[in-house]
Amino acid sequence: MLTYSIFLASSNELQFEREKFEIFISRRNEIYKTRNVRLELKIWETVSEELGAGRKQNEYNSILKTADVVIVLFWTKVGMYTEEEYRNAIALREKNDRPKVYVYEKKEKPTHPISIEDETTKLRFIEALKAGGKFHAHFRDSIELERKFLEELDQLFNEGYFKNGEKETVLESIFKFAKRILGISFVLASIVMFYFRRDVINRWTGGDPNSPIHELIAPLFLAIIGILIFIFRFKKK
Repeated sequence: MLTYSIFLASSNELQFEREKFEIFISRRNEIYKTRNVRLELKIWETVSEELGAGRKQNEYNSILKTADVVIVLFWTKVGMYTEEEYRNAIALREKNDRPKVYVYEKKEKPTHPISIEDETTKLRFIEALKAGGKFHAHFRDSIELERKFLEELDQLFNEGYFKNGEKETVLESIFKFAKRILGISFVLASIVMFYFRRDVINRWTGGDPNSPIHELIAPLFLAIIGILIFIFRFKKK
């Protein structure tokens, strides 16, 4: 299965649109299973969880370098980090011909007051787009944003920027099924072995220094191997 990374940059005021876009990508992934393609969305919330405490903007930018597509959303303002992510994406695009960069401006009239400072950041960003000859689209709500980006997704596949993954062969399917069965078998075997050695466990937990604790090594080993197989398969997905 081929995985394509999409980096979504926006200010916190568009949190609702980010959440809706995340659901949209999840639904597309269900559809793209038949193509053996998966879209991996990187947004502020999920990237923050990955980096944990003490994250820095340069760590966000390092994730940006692996993106196949970068989407920039803005409304009443453009934050310093959002602008930096856009500039870095453009620099990468000019150097490596990747990622594709899409910019969308929300046109719905805001219900909250806009400061002069915020308005200035927005106008400055729009002027920078024009100076660089970059086109940006508009959207009223999350539905229109999803519709417009779906058109871009279709175009990415049509032009070959995104390719369909190769279909799984019969041998690969058998191998995948065998690994699943193997992991289950190891875990079940360890449970059975622990059951028949429960007297050893009772003696050991009871503080008996003569309990043959070495008899628990084999079932413990099988349990660990079985669990590792499941973890490896989960990460591969």
